[in-house]
Amino acid sequence: MTDRRDPTTQVSVVVPARDAADTIERAVRGVLAQAGAPAFELIVVDNASQDGTGELAARAGARVVRLDDRAGGPGRARNAGVAAATGTHVAFTDADCFPTPGWLAALWRGTAAAELVAGPVAADRTAIRGTWDRTLEYPAPTPLWATANLLVQRRVLDAAGGFDDWVADAHEAPRRPFGEDTVTAWRAIRAGARTAWAPDALVEHAVFPRDARGWILHHRDLQHMPSLVARVPELRRELLTAGVVLNAATATTTLAAASIATAVVTRRASPLLGALPWTARQVRALRQVGPRITAVRAAGEVVGAASLLVGSAQHRTPVL
Repeated sequence: MTDRRDPTTQVSVVVPARDAADTIERAVRGVLAQAGAPAFELIVVDNASQDGTGELAARAGARVVRLDDRAGGPGRARNAGVAAATGTHVAFTDADCFPTPGWLAALWRGTAAAELVAGPVAADRTAIRGTWDRTLEYPAPTPLWATANLLVQRRVLDAAGGFDDWVADAHEAPRRPFGEDTVTAWRAIRAGARTAWAPDALVEHAVFPRDARGWILHHRDLQHMPSLVARVPELRRELLTAGVVLNAATATTTLAAASIATAVVTRRASPLLGALPWTARQVRALRQVGPRITAVRAAGEVVGAASLLVGSAQHRTPVL
């Protein structure tokens, strides 16, 4: 790893971390084990952790920047890492991500033709994955531009204004992660940044245990999607079907609910035809995975569709 005072540093790898004691050492080791990479430094931003994350990162070989209050989310932490960086480019991954040995070299090759380079994210291959466990997977290019695996030219990143933690969370801290990386990337793209996909720049994401209830409740986050689309209208073209549909699950669930409500209000059976796509999906699921998993999935779809409707109404931006 290049010393932070070395002016020849080409890439600064920035990793935001909060209460990541279970994964941070493996993440640091993964970054430091890069093969064939350009000259780089590693900066872990300890975002007011309470479990010794910063100390573990430093012990594993990272340079650590410490933030002492929990008011900000990962966007603020990334901004602090960028401010401390010396590289001409900044690579981002997360404290629960494990870069493979050729990760940084593959991203760097993409900079020959682009200022914004992304790579794939897969679930940790060493983990035993349960039905409802949490992880992150982006096997193909995505318009979300996740900072789990992203390299940006420093000049372009500065011009884009850094990251903004725009989602409030009253349960722990005022700001929480949702789409702050997407907003920043699209600011850069609008300003003329060229983009590239580096298929060999693989990062693996940790798998965290989660029960069925947790899987259902995480669909509440979809209430923020309409706000993200309002900030990044390009997502209507790049992510949504017909400019409004997020996925078949939420769309058919919304249609079914509207159809049932219409049938009740009008006291007619014909509107119930609108519930057929959702019903057909549940029947197929019953045959494939059985009643318990089907019931949990259906509950998640209901929560997700309702959350999208709430967000769409709040932000006057329809997403189904």
